[in-house]
Amino acid sequence: MPHFDDVEPLHEALLCCLPDTISGAVNLIGERAAFDFPDEATLREKAGPGRKQEFITGRRCARAALAQLGQAAGAILADEQGAPLWPKDFVGSISHSKGFCAAIVAGSEHFRALGLDLEQTNRLRPSAHKHVVHPREMLFVDEEQVRATLLFSLKEAFYKLQFPLFAAQPGFQDVHFEVDLSGGSAAIAGITETFSESLQEAVAEMRFAFAFTEVQVVTVAML
Repeated sequence: MPHFDDVEPLHEALLCCLPDTISGAVNLIGERAAFDFPDEATLREKAGPGRKQEFITGRRCARAALAQLGQAAGAILADEQGAPLWPKDFVGSISHSKGFCAAIVAGSEHFRALGLDLEQTNRLRPSAHKHVVHPREMLFVDEEQVRATLLFSLKEAFYKLQFPLFAAQPGFQDVHFEVDLSGGSAAIAGITETFSESLQEAVAEMRFAFAFTEVQVVTVAML
């Protein structure tokens, strides 16, 4: 049986997705952890206890990933949309799901942006498939929950990747993927032409990797 409090399988899955130029960290979301920096506490002063713990653990994962690249610990604040403000010359992404949190970070000389998503593989119910799965992805999914959840995760990672650069707000039907299950990779096969030309051009340079544990999928988007 899978252990729902064991971070090691998720950490191993994350590392499988990362090239040497990206660092990553995974941790369990605590129950009573205190904020590490007062400036971060002000960002979540009105949030409920659960949201606060997700935020604290996410920032700690981000600092652990930054430390692997030689960056000293410091507060990670947020922009007007709530996205993390990374230290100068770094890009990254944070995700959390069902008690777990992870972060990835890289130098901006290697990547323009990163996107990370964690999902439990039972994330998507059959009734939701039609909202998430593009018609051209239906054959791949074939009503399998894990495959539909993978597509959900890929699209979430894409959203996080592109938003700092293009600020687009795509729906699940605005992009569709080709997936290599055995290779743990995917590529965007099509995106609606309603988005900016610069975003449409950038799609060709985006790379996606994913890996599974018994109960989770981790997806990394890179540009």
